[in-house]
Amino acid sequence: MTSTTDPPHWRPPAKSTSKRLTASDDSLRASFYKLENARDVAVMLDVPYATLVFYTYRGADAERYGKFEIAKRRGGMRSISAPTTGLKIIQQKLNQVFLAVYETKPAVHGFAREKNISTNATVHRRKRYVFNVDLADFFPSINFGRVRGMFMAKPYSRNATVATMLARICCFENQLPQGAPTSPTVSNMLCGKLDSDLRRLGNRVNAAYSRYADDITFSTNEKVFPTPLAARNEEGRVVCGRELTRVIEANGFSVNPSKTRLLTRADRQEVTGLTVNVKVNVQRRYIRRVRAMLHRLSREDNNKLLLRQVKGRIDFIGQVRGRGDALYRRLLTRYAALDTGFLLPPAPNPSLINAVDKNVWVIEWMADGGGEQGTAVLIRDVGFVTCAHVLGTGAYAYRANKPEDRRSITVLHSDLELDLALISISGIEVDEKSGLVLSGQIPQSLQQVYVAGFPSFAPGATIQIHPAHVVGRRQIANLPIISLGASVFAGASGGPVVNDSHEVIGIAVRGAQNESLVEQTDRYGAIPVESIREFLARAARSKP
Repeated sequence: MTSTTDPPHWRPPAKSTSKRLTASDDSLRASFYKLENARDVAVMLDVPYATLVFYTYRGADAERYGKFEIAKRRGGMRSISAPTTGLKIIQQKLNQVFLAVYETKPAVHGFAREKNISTNATVHRRKRYVFNVDLADFFPSINFGRVRGMFMAKPYSRNATVATMLARICCFENQLPQGAPTSPTVSNMLCGKLDSDLRRLGNRVNAAYSRYADDITFSTNEKVFPTPLAARNEEGRVVCGRELTRVIEANGFSVNPSKTRLLTRADRQEVTGLTVNVKVNVQRRYIRRVRAMLHRLSREDNNKLLLRQVKGRIDFIGQVRGRGDALYRRLLTRYAALDTGFLLPPAPNPSLINAVDKNVWVIEWMADGGGEQGTAVLIRDVGFVTCAHVLGTGAYAYRANKPEDRRSITVLHSDLELDLALISISGIEVDEKSGLVLSGQIPQSLQQVYVAGFPSFAPGATIQIHPAHVVGRRQIANLPIISLGASVFAGASGGPVVNDSHEVIGIAVRGAQNESLVEQTDRYGAIPVESIREFLARAARSKP
C-alpha cells in the first residue's frame, strides 16, 4: 500500500501561506468568474504558481496521490486515491470556491451546505412507495473530459485554459479520485442537468425525487407505482423503468441493477440508511451496535480508537433523533461514564422545554426537490420571528402537535442582509403575555445556551432542544454571528437560541452538512440578540 504522506525526498517548490481561504463566498465567486489563465487560478487559491504547476503537470503520480483499498459494505473492494498533503491543501481551497459558485439543486442532499442524509430521508417519509436506485461506478465514470467540458459550458463558461487547469487539479488517472476533497462537489456540479431531468420526470408522475451522491430515490403516494420509473422484468424482479433508464444514460451514467429496490409501507423503507416509514430514524441494528460497543468499552481500558468510534455513532444518533431525545441522552450518559475527559452537556429542564415548545412553530414550503422546513419563534412584544431565507414561496406554519392545521404566513418585514423576518400567522392572536422574552444581555463566550427547532420534522416528532455553549464570534459580510458548540442542522434555522433563564439570545441561522464540514460553513451558529434589535429598529423605521 502506498503511503498518502509526502515522499521523504520530495520538497515542494514553495509553500502556501495558509490551508484555507479567508475570502467571503461573494469574493470567491467573483474571483472564479474573472479567471482568464492558470496564473489567475494560482492567485485565487493563494498558492505559488510553481507549486500549482508541479501538482498538475510535473509531479510524478506517487508525489501527488497515494493509493489504497477499503472493503465495501456489501462485499468487494473500493479503490481510493488520496492526494498528498500539498495537493490536498490546493483541492481544499478549490473546493471552497466550488461551494461558493455551485448553486445547490433542491433535490441534492449529499455534500451540500445545510443538507445531510437526514434531510434526504425527510423528503420520502410516510410514503406509499419508496424506490431506490444506485448509479454504477459514480466517481470513476466522471472522466477528465467531462469535468473540463463542464467548466467550459454554461453556467460556468470558463475558457479552455482555465477549464483544463481546474480539471487537472480535480482529476487523476482520467477520473474523479474518491479521496480528493473536490470530487463530491464537482460531481454535484456535473450532475446539474441530471438532477433537473429527474426532477421533471418525478413531477410528471407525481413522485418526489432526491439524490445523495450516487443514491437516487423516488417516492409517491400513488396507488400504483409509476411505470416510467420502475417495472418488473420477466423474472419478476424490480428494474428501472425505460424513461428513468433513458434519462440516466443520456446524462452519462448507468444503473447498478443489484441495488434497485421498490419498498412499500409493509416493508422497512430506507433512504440513505435511515428508516422513513413514520419518521426519519436510525435502524435498530445501528443502536444495538452502539450498545455493544459501550459494553465492550466498559470491559476495556484506554481503547481510544473505540472511544472515538462510539462517540461518533452517538453523535449521529443525536443528529437524526435530536439532542434532546431520551435514547440519545441515555447513550451519551453511558459514554460520559467511560470517557473521563468528556463533560456531559446538561439536559434542558422541563420548565425550559415547556416554555420553548409552546412558542415555536414549524415552517414548511414545497420546493422542487420536496418539502423544505424551517422554524419560527414567538417573541414577547415583538411577534413571530424567523430567518428570511426559510420563507419559500407558499410557506405555511403549523404547531408540531397539529401538522394538519396548516396556516398561511404574512411577511410583515424581511431583511435579507440580517437574514431575519417578522411574520404573522393567520388566525393566531398574540397578547402581551405571549412569547419568549428577548434577552437584554449580549451573549458571552462559554455561556450555556440551548438551540431549539425542528430539523427533519415529521408527524409525531417533538421539538428538539440541543445543549450548546457560545464559543466565539465571527463577522460574515458585516453580520456578526455567534459560533456555537453544537451543530445547527437544516430545519432548525429561524429557531430560538435561549439561555438558562428562557430568554432569547439569538436566532439559529445556518448549519453544516456534518461535523467534518463545520469549518466550511460560513454562517454556522446564530444571529445574536443585538442584530435582532437592529432588525426590529429597521422594521419600525420602515412603517408608513
